[in-house]
Amino acid sequence: MAKIDQGGWTHVVVQGQSVEPLYDPADFEANAATLAAEAKKVGAVPVFYETWARKAGDPIYQQAYSGGTPAAMQAGLRAEYKKVAQAAGGLFVPAGDAWEKALAEHPSIGLFQSDGSHPTVYGTYLVACVFHASLTGHSPAGIAVRPDGVSDVDAAALQDVAEETTGAPP
Repeated sequence: MAKIDQGGWTHVVVQGQSVEPLYDPADFEANAATLAAEAKKVGAVPVFYETWARKAGDPIYQQAYSGGTPAAMQAGLRAEYKKVAQAAGGLFVPAGDAWEKALAEHPSIGLFQSDGSHPTVYGTYLVACVFHASLTGHSPAGIAVRPDGVSDVDAAALQDVAEETTGAPP
């Protein structure tokens, strides 16, 4: 809070712990509202960074709050992040939705690290593309800069997913 209060920010990104919106939605909503109000107090836009479901087969799917499947988990995350973004008058960044789409359309692109939760360089690049589109309103398609190890073909595929997920115009 003290860092936000220093001001000078145009945007403040809010992200809960990966499963917090599902196992403790009331606390997540209260904390999101507090952080959003603090961001607005210094003239910044609160930005809600939607996380993604864990990889299929993760033990988390044995927990009732997860919904039991990646699709159900993503639906729950989507609902909570959209809810807090709307309540705060903030910006919703659909990173998790982009992951869901990329996993379905480009299963050969490895988004997950071996823990089935955290992103590889590909997953991080996809999130960066979603943030680019969400914050600028412009498609990331055609951006030439990409991390080492990410091919032109994979970068283009992830850029397209980000464009389609955010609805950013080409």
